[in-house]
This record gives sequence, C-alpha cells and structure tokens, in this order.
Amino acid sequence: MVEFCVIGDIQIAYETFGNETQEAMVLLSGLGGEMRDWPEEVVSQLTDAGFFIIRIDHRDSGASSEISSPVDVISAFLGNKTAAAYTLRDMAGDMKAVLDNLGISSVHMVGVSMGAMVAQQFCVDFPAYVRSLCSIMSTTGARNVGQPSAEVVAAVLSGVAPELKKGGDPAATQGKNTIEAILELGDLEQVKASIEKTASNAPDLEQILRQLAAVFASGDRTEALRQLKIPTVVIHGDSDSVVDVSGGVATHEAISGSKLFIIPGMGHEIRPEHWPRIRDALLENVEASRGFFSDS
Repeated sequence: MVEFCVIGDIQIAYETFGNETQEAMVLLSGLGGEMRDWPEEVVSQLTDAGFFIIRIDHRDSGASSEISSPVDVISAFLGNKTAAAYTLRDMAGDMKAVLDNLGISSVHMVGVSMGAMVAQQFCVDFPAYVRSLCSIMSTTGARNVGQPSAEVVAAVLSGVAPELKKGGDPAATQGKNTIEAILELGDLEQVKASIEKTASNAPDLEQILRQLAAVFASGDRTEALRQLKIPTVVIHGDSDSVVDVSGGVATHEAISGSKLFIIPGMGHEIRPEHWPRIRDALLENVEASRGFFSDS
C-alpha cells in the first residue's frame, strides 16, 4: 500500500514490506523511474532474507509530488546550482524525512543510477543513519568519469529539443519515451521497440529534466565520498552506455574499503540473469556491516 510523507508542500510516496522489527533497507530507482521498478519478486527475496524493505518514489517520480518549477538544464550542467529546482541533497533529505516518519534511524541504502547518487548523498549527509551502501551502475558526479556514450547523448538531446513540450504533440511524446527507453534499457537497438510499450506510462519530460538538472547541479561528490567509513559495494556493467563503467570504478576508488563487482555484458539495467549476482553481493556487504558495527 502506498503511503505518503508530507515535507512542506510536497509529498513523498513510499511502500514498506516485511517485518518492521528487522533491519531496514531502502531501495531507490533511477532517473525518471519509480519505486515499482524494483519488482515484487526482488522485494520478496529481500524480505525473505530478513529485511524490512522501504521503496520510495523520488520527488518528480511515480506517486510523489511533481515540482512545478522552471529549470535550465544547460545552465545546471555548467555548474549553476540556481538553475535547478532542487539538488541531490534535497532528494536525500526526502529519504531522511520518510525514515523519520517511520521511526527508523538505521538503514542499508541501495540505489540504481540516479538513485545510487541520492543514496551516496544520503550517506554523506546522514552517516549516523547508514549501516551499508550498495551503489549500482552509478558514478561520483566527476565530469571525467561515468559519462554516457556519444550515441546516448545524441538520442537524449533529440528528445529534449525546445519544441518538445508537455502536451499532446506526437513529437514530444516520442521524445520523452525515447529518453525513458534509453535510460531504462541502456540498449539503443531496443529503443524503437520500447517506445510503443512505454507510451502509456512514460514520466513527464519536464519531470525528467528537473531530476537531470538536480544531478548536474549537485557537482562532484568524490571528496565527500572519501570521508565515508561504511561497508560499501559498487556494482556496474561493463556494457553500460548510459553511465560508463568508469563511474563505478571511480566510486569504488573514492570509498575506502569498498568492493567492486563489474558484471560482464550488463548494460544500464538489471536483467533477471544479473540479479542473483547483484543480490549476493548486496547481502555479503550487509553481512560485512554486521561485523563492522559490532567491532566499532
């Protein structure tokens, strides 16, 4: 059942699963995604493993509030924080508000892509809350790593041209669906086939742009990540065309003591055949956190 945490004039949607007396784990989805991108089967496996699961919709995603604010993505990309409606720090604050609402002050953070960026920022801002971090197919915010391929950049830019505005314009619909398809699949050959499938539930283009501006305006987290002292596992695919694998390597290098798993053939998505390895790495990291905190 979807519940809501009210933060000022916005609502953040979330769902919980399992026994609330067990260790809490937050699952965060990527740019333009929503909490239900974490399938029920995955959630069930994690609750069966003994976790109280919280999956959350970022602001401007899913059932959470849409932020009615103009945004200048190009200026945000150039480092102008005022060009973004909010930053990753604000989104991390949303996560803390949900946890406070649930009375939870100890959590394992798990994020994919932009969701992992939010998870990283949460760990930086609220280290006392965090027992472990699992950062999947993400990056540090440094401009020299984790960049998309030229083909992905071209495809995304074709979808965010100024004339592609919210509404019934077929070009606009195709543009926003193209972005969703690329970011979800990470496979350009499947983009055309996925446009029709995603037409009925694609996120609004302006919501995606606000989240993208938040990523750009938040800058480089590398030095902040160097301060983290928590069990961390970094997982990335070697065929990721949306966030290059160098982003995962840089995240691993920034976080002292972290473990890095590079999965051959994985792009910017978690396919069923990849999940068992990701799950096992995640659970091993959680187990390491138990020893880490008992020794502290």
